[in-house]
Amino acid sequence: MTKEYDFNFDASSANYEIKIDTEQEYGYFEHNTHGDEIAGGLWFEGNELVDYDGVFELPIEVVEALKANDIDVSQVEDTYEGITRSVM
Repeated sequence: MTKEYDFNFDASSANYEIKIDTEQEYGYFEHNTHGDEIAGGLWFEGNELVDYDGVFELPIEVVEALKANDIDVSQVEDTYEGITRSVM
């Protein structure tokens, strides 16, 4: 049985499509040019990002887009101390 999602929240940024199903507490991100080469799943508990997959480190642009939409990213934010934004 395939799970169906209603991606009812859009937190997209300049380079990433970011969609979230707030009821299922699941979302995904995908690079606009590189597609699923730079993409992954996002898991939430309420308004807090608690897990992700698909990449070793969540792209900083995705983290910033989630924060700009009042999503708590504190569990993954420490990873970015001292990292500069990449071209992607």
